[in-house]
Amino acid sequence: MTRIQRTLAATDVHSTRYASERLRLSELQQFACDAQDAIDEYKFELLRRRMDDPNNHGHGSSNRKRKHKGDKKEPETDPDEVSIPDELAVHVRKILEKFKEITKAWGDLRMDDIDTSTQDEEDIIFPVPTTPHVDEPTIFGRDEDKEKIIKMLLSVYGANGGDVSVLPIVGMGGVGKTALVQLVYNDQRTLNRFDLMGWVHVSENFDLKTIMSKIIMSFTKKPCQVTEMDQLQYMLIEQVVGRKFLLVLDDVWNERKDLWDVVLSAMSPAQSSIILVTTRNTSVSTMVQTMHPYMVSCLPFEESLQLFKQMAFSHQGESMEIDFEDIGRKIVKKCAGLPLAVKANGSALRFEKNEEKWNYI
Repeated sequence: MTRIQRTLAATDVHSTRYASERLRLSELQQFACDAQDAIDEYKFELLRRRMDDPNNHGHGSSNRKRKHKGDKKEPETDPDEVSIPDELAVHVRKILEKFKEITKAWGDLRMDDIDTSTQDEEDIIFPVPTTPHVDEPTIFGRDEDKEKIIKMLLSVYGANGGDVSVLPIVGMGGVGKTALVQLVYNDQRTLNRFDLMGWVHVSENFDLKTIMSKIIMSFTKKPCQVTEMDQLQYMLIEQVVGRKFLLVLDDVWNERKDLWDVVLSAMSPAQSSIILVTTRNTSVSTMVQTMHPYMVSCLPFEESLQLFKQMAFSHQGESMEIDFEDIGRKIVKKCAGLPLAVKANGSALRFEKNEEKWNYI
């Protein structure tokens, strides 16, 4: 709760840049309220049992019976021993499940306006690194995009006269760039096309040695203990020389061309290889591209609605879907075609049967 309250205190829901961020913050605020309600309910239960305890003769600790060695515990008044009522236990489990859904989707959102100086380093949980593993049941409306990108990959043989081509995948935060590239990466045609594949989550911290080391580990699937730049370059050259590789650099923000050139030069001995760069930043796209960038657009309404139903109703039965479908459509419209926002709201409402809370979104 402390970490959540600190995040909410440091961020203004109305000042965030993207609709997906505003929706996520609203969801987090609602979660904080639910969690606080559960805490208050438990405190009330503890107080009630203390009042009902015949051995308790007052509210203050000074009036309680002094315990001596060998005395039995008073389970009804000891906070460590008070059992949680079944109804409250179910409520707490639902809150915890909801929190897991929230934290799972946080990774693709970036709280740029949070003053990180107010946070302890150990409390900073963003961003969550991405991986090439794909959750296909939660991806809708991207078949055409996937086919177009795969067609581009299969047609590349040293585009622009080079042996390493760079295809930027560009779109706003929450639009589903990473999920789309995961589909491409795991397609059998892609796997057949390349004999070396790697995936590196870059994010904003573009430390050259770290990136080089991560690329090597992604290719070799082994730890890399090397820290000297010249050795890292040699190791990377050794991995790619004469091979066809596909490398995904996910969530790139850095615009320094000199750093990018160092990375690219170490991979130049490869043959007919491709680097997919996902980014929100069109300046990054312009800097790295050797191929025309692929722009990822928002989902159409019907695909967004399918995704929302999958997240909100998949475990709830047909009756709940019928009862809340109209409100769900309104929520989907507010998400403006951003899959991340649709997922976040659908997940948050999965166990919620209170119509007022649905309307709150």
